Amino acid sequence: MVQPHLKSQETLNDIATNTGDLPAFPAAALQIMRESESPTCTAARIAELINHDPALCARVLRLANSPYYGLARQVADVQDAVVLLGLRSVRNLAMVAATYAWMSQPIRAYDLQPKQMWVNAFGTANIAQEVARMVRVPDVDHVFTAGLLHDLGKIAIGLWLEKRAHGTVRVLVRQLLRKNATFDLVERQVLGFTHADAGSYLAELWNLPKSIVDAIKYHHDPDLCDPASKIVDCVHVGMVLSESMTTQILAEFDAEEGATPDEAEPVLDHNEPQRPNEGAMLRLRLKDEDLTDLKERCLVAFRGYAQMFEDPGTRRAA
Repeated sequence: MVQPHLKSQETLNDIATNTGDLPAFPAAALQIMRESESPTCTAARIAELINHDPALCARVLRLANSPYYGLARQVADVQDAVVLLGLRSVRNLAMVAATYAWMSQPIRAYDLQPKQMWVNAFGTANIAQEVARMVRVPDVDHVFTAGLLHDLGKIAIGLWLEKRAHGTVRVLVRQLLRKNATFDLVERQVLGFTHADAGSYLAELWNLPKSIVDAIKYHHDPDLCDPASKIVDCVHVGMVLSESMTTQILAEFDAEEGATPDEAEPVLDHNEPQRPNEGAMLRLRLKDEDLTDLKERCLVAFRGYAQMFEDPGTRRAA
């Protein structure tokens, strides 16, 4: 067994406190997340928070005016977008707009290609939200955000490995991954903790809601969450189903950007786990036929969302 090369807690602290390389999660997005918890949350308040961040505001308006929504008229301001699309849709647009730029980048330390992280994050968020609606989880907005951020730790660890870790550690990670070891196994052997630990640690430092922190921490092992959380279960189901579809979704995304038919041929990766944790399935009262339906919904949603990042002039993702 490979022995850890680093002192776990010191390394976790270093990763969490040196996330300057990680593009900052916009303060406005964090405020939107917290504000949406309030029973008195209004469209005007969400619009006000988005408008505080000009870059976030511009991206939300661009997405709202995309072909995906097919609105009869152009959306001129955020409050207009809330009225036309609904508070929940605009809130999720803000989360997507806040994370797309850094989640769509390659993570070389993990051998993750461009958009691979984004595809899995969006797929997880979308399926998790659909599950939450099916089983009537009250905090459905938290489910979407938790799904979007569930692999946050991979970004933080990946950047840290590339820029701060000793070269032998980076080489060891790549060697282990090429031997088809799981991310979790490699992380524990090299660092002494996993991306779920690093992501939840960072989420706590960002003062994200506990339900989101728990979902990030336990997305691979929902049975370990005590007390059990349906938000965690929803994110776990979303993650497993999304991972099983990543190859297909990436192929379709590449086809939209001009890949050849052979390169873009959709193929399901049958080596990925196809069925979620049994405990999560029981707590959510999900059946196998539900999983098939959820995959279909995810594909439809992703095809639509992909249009929102398309530049009509260059046919490239934003």
